[in-house]
Amino acid sequence: MVTIKLKGGEIGRTSISVFLLSEEALAKFSSPLIDKMSLTHIKQDFKAKTNEVYLCYSNLERFILVGLGKERDVTLQIVRLAIYEAVNKLRTMNLLSSTFIVPSLPMVEETSLVKAMVQSILLSDYNFDKYLTCEEKKLKHLDMVTLFKSVWAQELKEDVKKTITIVRGTLYTRDLQNERADLVTPDYLEIVAKRLATECSLPIKVLSYEELKKKGLNLLTAVGQGAASLPRLILLEYRGNPTSKTWIGLVGKGITFDSGGLNMKPTNFIENMYLDKSGVASVLGVLKVASELKLKKNIIGVLAIAENAVDAKSYKPQAILKSYKGLTVEVTNTDAEGRLVLADALSYVQDHYAITILIDIATLTGACVVALGEYASGVFSNDDTLRNDLIVSGERCFERVWPLPIFPEHTEEMKSSFADLKNSSKSRYGGACTGAAFLQQFINEGVKWAHIDASSSITSEQRAFIPMNGTGFGVHLLIEYLLRTG
Repeated sequence: MVTIKLKGGEIGRTSISVFLLSEEALAKFSSPLIDKMSLTHIKQDFKAKTNEVYLCYSNLERFILVGLGKERDVTLQIVRLAIYEAVNKLRTMNLLSSTFIVPSLPMVEETSLVKAMVQSILLSDYNFDKYLTCEEKKLKHLDMVTLFKSVWAQELKEDVKKTITIVRGTLYTRDLQNERADLVTPDYLEIVAKRLATECSLPIKVLSYEELKKKGLNLLTAVGQGAASLPRLILLEYRGNPTSKTWIGLVGKGITFDSGGLNMKPTNFIENMYLDKSGVASVLGVLKVASELKLKKNIIGVLAIAENAVDAKSYKPQAILKSYKGLTVEVTNTDAEGRLVLADALSYVQDHYAITILIDIATLTGACVVALGEYASGVFSNDDTLRNDLIVSGERCFERVWPLPIFPEHTEEMKSSFADLKNSSKSRYGGACTGAAFLQQFINEGVKWAHIDASSSITSEQRAFIPMNGTGFGVHLLIEYLLRTG
C-alpha cells in the first residue's frame, strides 16, 4: 500500500505529477516541466471543470490535471473527489509512483486541505481483493506518493503523520468488516482482539458464554446461543491518562452474521449480513489508532459479539428475558438482536468502570438507512454538547452523522404488556428512533451517552473513495472527536 512522503523546494522528476486546478488557477497555470506549446494545448483542451481529468505529455514527462471547478465553490469534499479521480487514473495506467502538487486554494484552510488530500489518497487506493487469484483482475496499488509544496512547517508534517495513522486505522476496519462470516466467527473476533491487545499492550478481558450466563447477561447469550461459535463479551483497556480514574466507553455491535434468527431475513436482505459486525470493527480500529497516537484519554472498548443463527437452540419469539440491568425484555422479533447485545454490554461496562461518556456504534436499523440513505449515520444523544461535538467531528473528516430524536412516544412504544420492555415496536415507522429509545433504558443517570446508528458503515455500491460493502466508517469520526475534545 502507498506510503506518503513530503517534499519541498522544486518539483522533482517522478513517473508522473498530479495538479489540482481550479478554473481560475488554470488561466494562470505554468510549470517549468511543461513547455509552452504543451501548455497552449492544455488550455485549449482542459477546462478544469469539477472532476475533469486530463493526461498530457511534455518534455518526455507525463502529467495528470484534475479540475476543481470555480475557485469560490471549492470545498474539501471536491478536493477529496478530485484526488480519487487522479488515483483511479494512476492505478488503471499502472503508474504507481507519483507527486501530488498541493494547490493554493483561498477558500480552503491549508492544514485541512493537506489532511483531506492524504485521507483521499489512502482511501482511494483501497480494494478488498485478497481472494482474487487472477492478478489481471486486480487494480495495482500505489507504491509511493509524494506531496509537494514549497515549504513544510513542522506542525503540518505532524498533522500529515497523524492523518496517515488514522486512515490506516480505517483501512484496518474495512478489511475486518469485509471478511466473510465463514471465517469471522465469535471465536475469530476473539483472536483478532487478543492480537490487537498484544500489539498495542492493551489489557484485555474476555467473558465466555458460561461467564455471561453466570453474570446474568441473558440478552447477549440469548442472541448467540444457537450458533456453533458461542457469544462473548470482550473488554480492551486503553489507559492514555493514568492519573485519571474516569473512562470513555466505546461499545460496538459485533453480530458476525445476522440470519434474523427464527424471524429469518428473506433473500436480498440476508446476503451482506456478514457486515453486521461493523460496530466492533470500528471500535477495534479506534483502539488501534488511539494507541499509536498515544491519546491522553482512558478508553474502554467493549465488543458485544454473537452470531444470530438458526438452530434448535435459537432463542424464540415471545421469549421473556431478564437483562443484566434487571429489566425484563419481551422478544417480539429475533431480528432486532443488535439492541439486545448492546443493552447488556452498555449495562455491564457502566457497572464496572467510572464511565463519563458512553458511545455505542452499530449497524442497528434499516430504518436509519431509509431515513438518511448511505450518506450519513444517525446520532441520538442525551447530551447536546456530545451530540454537537460528534456532528462537527464528522463534518471535518467526511464521516457525517445527523441528529435524530427520541421522543416520549418512541419510548412508550417500547413498553410491553408482559415485560418491562419489548425489543421491537409493532409499527414499522420510526424504527431507528424506537431502537435508540430501547437502548436509552440501559443508560445510567449522569452518564453522557450517544448512539450512532451507522447507516454509512455499509454501502451498496462504490462512491469514489468510499468502497462498496464495508467503508470503515466510525474510526476517523471517533478519533477526530477524541482529539478535538481535549
